[in-house]
Amino acid sequence: MYNSDIYISATDASRHASCSLALELLADGFAYAVQDAQGTLLSVGRAHGRHAATMTQVMSDVKEFFASVGIPLVGYSRMTLLLTADAAVWVPKELYDPAAGRSYLRAVGGTATSLLSAESTRLNAVSLFSSDERLVTAFKVALPGIVVTNQHVAMADRLLQRAGKQHATLMLRWDRNGIDMAATKGGHYIFGNRLSFSSKEQAIYLVVEMLRAYGLADEGCEMLLCGDVDRDIFARLQPYFPTASLYTGQHTSLGNAAMKGLHTYRHALIV
Repeated sequence: MYNSDIYISATDASRHASCSLALELLADGFAYAVQDAQGTLLSVGRAHGRHAATMTQVMSDVKEFFASVGIPLVGYSRMTLLLTADAAVWVPKELYDPAAGRSYLRAVGGTATSLLSAESTRLNAVSLFSSDERLVTAFKVALPGIVVTNQHVAMADRLLQRAGKQHATLMLRWDRNGIDMAATKGGHYIFGNRLSFSSKEQAIYLVVEMLRAYGLADEGCEMLLCGDVDRDIFARLQPYFPTASLYTGQHTSLGNAAMKGLHTYRHALIV
């Protein structure tokens, strides 16, 4: 069962047919966002709670939650489910062979009990990764037509939307279990990775090492920071970048003045 922690509920549910619905699967529930065709953020919130033990119950809990907050589950122009992949590998689309999926993932040390794929049209590549098949299937059945993706694809696509900026850019997404990194240089995507850490000090060291290893420190690299971050993390990282800011997503406007106080950087890959 999920409990609602709504920031702003949908302003006009009748408009949902022209909207997109995005969900981010979390260890303790999920986050969600509804945007209209012009990019206006209409609804954003979180569902807290332990995921049920059975797929059938997860499906029921998802449907019950959205019914309770008045958000429909059908009729959207696009629905996406964002997953966090601990191990993933990029394969150029023209070389991708679905039958070899597990061997691609094993090449980077990943173990796939279930194998999922997500495509980046901007990179013309496929990201292969594993996730909790029970949860993913439950959400796919509860929301027919939902497209499954992961943070690597989302971060790469968001950065490449900004590729007109020729200076180097490093996007960092933090959560309780790791830090995701993605970088562009000269308008091109150069790497994406997920690293685990045991302390803030180690995490900051890893970021600085990435700056050095990829020659970003000499490129006037911009930092975009999102996820489960706080003032201390931002303050420690800021001195290593000439430009640093919180990444709050790609929405063009807010559907309600009350949204101005939202910390959308916490779930920036779905807004």
